Amino acid sequence: MYAVNLGDWVAQKDNFAVAILLQPVIGRQDVVETEPRRIDGTAVVLDCDDERAAAIVSIIRLKFQKYQFRCYHSNTGRGGWKRI
Repeated sequence: MYAVNLGDWVAQKDNFAVAILLQPVIGRQDVVETEPRRIDGTAVVLDCDDERAAAIVSIIRLKFQKYQFRCYHSNTGRGGWKRI
């Protein structure tokens, strides 16, 4: 499972490219705590298959560094989130 940081996503909501990528895959999906010790460590799980989510993250990485737009991956979706 893949997720994007909620604060970073909201900060980029006016960015047309980010909106086109994420709007179709962020819906009524889960909000998860990916970095529990950070006040801004909440993320939204992408509501799509892993192949599509990985492609979205790859495109995000073309424009943003890891510290600018945080994306995460977890094998189970129930914890163990790693920043990618």
